[in-house]
Amino acid sequence: MRPYDAITVLVERTRALSDGSNPESVRHAFERVLAELRVEPGELWAWRDGADVIGSAFEQLLPGEYRRPAGQFFTPVWAGETMARWLLAEPTRLLLDPGCGSGALLIAAARHRRNARTRLLGIDRDPLAVRMADVNRSLRRISACELRIGDFLLDSLDDRPDAIACNPPYSRHHDIPPAEKARIHEGFERRLGSRLSRLASLHVLFLVRALEVCADGGRIAFITPSDWLDVGYGKAVKQLLLEQAHVEAVLTFPTKELFFDEVLTTAAITLIRKDPAAIAPTKVIKLGGRLPSPGAVVSAVRGAGGMQVHEVALDGWSKWSRLPGRHVVMGLRLADIARVRRGIATGCNRFFVMSEARRRELGISLRDLRPCITSPRVFSGSELWTKDLDSLPDDVPRWVLDCRDPSAEHMNDALGRYLRWGRRSLEANSGYLASRRHPWFSLERRGDCPILFTYFNRSRPRFVRNYARAVPLNTWLIVEPKVGVDPDGLFRALTSRFVIAQLEAAGRRYGGGLWKLEPAELSEVRLPRTFRTLI
Repeated sequence: MRPYDAITVLVERTRALSDGSNPESVRHAFERVLAELRVEPGELWAWRDGADVIGSAFEQLLPGEYRRPAGQFFTPVWAGETMARWLLAEPTRLLLDPGCGSGALLIAAARHRRNARTRLLGIDRDPLAVRMADVNRSLRRISACELRIGDFLLDSLDDRPDAIACNPPYSRHHDIPPAEKARIHEGFERRLGSRLSRLASLHVLFLVRALEVCADGGRIAFITPSDWLDVGYGKAVKQLLLEQAHVEAVLTFPTKELFFDEVLTTAAITLIRKDPAAIAPTKVIKLGGRLPSPGAVVSAVRGAGGMQVHEVALDGWSKWSRLPGRHVVMGLRLADIARVRRGIATGCNRFFVMSEARRRELGISLRDLRPCITSPRVFSGSELWTKDLDSLPDDVPRWVLDCRDPSAEHMNDALGRYLRWGRRSLEANSGYLASRRHPWFSLERRGDCPILFTYFNRSRPRFVRNYARAVPLNTWLIVEPKVGVDPDGLFRALTSRFVIAQLEAAGRRYGGGLWKLEPAELSEVRLPRTFRTLI
């Protein structure tokens, strides 16, 4: 039996059990047919070649206007094969299809997984869809495959898949019930701190949720209408995507081709790696009416084969469905717009740095001192204000000497007496650094030190926006934006996942999990492509 003959048999059996005019009657009849379905051994080949017999029958039985609100248009074999080949080219622990429908993508994944222990998980909110996928799984004897009834956008998900294949619902925002839409968006705002446009279609929301649940370093393959690549509300989603992941490739179809029957939209396949540190260009493959083999497309994505591939640098404001066919230099280096240098080295912190209690004891005037931040351990936030320094315990160092007047050492005031004591009792003037300063107590000059960076790290690196203008010691690095560069905008770019992931990958590792980054290494970090500067 050929696949289309098997489809015809399912359709005819269902129509015989229903009145044909009521979609709910057709659904119930189809469920009965699936429950009683038996396939002779000689006919099983029609069910094992990747063709989704059950999904195709369902589409023939129920009109497009009935399936459209739920976005139930199932995945063509070519797309499923291409997505599965790309996703499973690397070792995979768990592959998720969050809107599995009749299981076409899971069928493709089962055909291309290299290890039988790779788990497959399908989720769908429609019980009939899960039933269809279950029959497909059973007839094809697909092992290590779990199916669940659930709402991907609203339900919690404990699993952290390292591969996600999805043909999400193609429903417009008008088709989402208002109460459900509110719950979806409130969930994103609560979990991600991101406010998405309420105009976003379901397939866009599925992509954001997939990005949220995917394991770091995992792969995501989505086939969607190409409209979200261009519309205004897509900009925020594209910026979120660029900050948290790398778009490895975009496969676009010609506008005159309708990839899905009964769906008046052109399609695009987006291949994403959740690795914001990746700075390779995105490959754009513009497909024609005659599709190449899935294997040829995957080879082209990997940089092999003879297909024409454009390489571009994506940004959040361009129209991705009309990407230029040229290579664009990737994001700015930090060194292009800022100077990175160490905090000050005093040569004798015991003398040059003091607490508020010590300052009061000595009677040294604040005009001879500057606020100082000594160690990242003293302060845990990402913004440093004067009130944060004022709230430190009185015995915690917070001041550093700030005097360059050679005559100060000879004055009969608190500072003069302290300088003479330092020379006499601590020999603070005789160290390597002090001996090269004139006068010996004049420390290196620093400006406002607007952005600080932790030099040594045991976990995530930390940037601090230094509104207090406190001078840091050399346990910090200082990022000094060039004239015309907004410090707040640069700080937001530096604290993006795109940058943090690069730093974590580039740091030098030591025992006990300690790692550090030198100024030259920090200078080479690439800023997100969403960052704009005036210079």
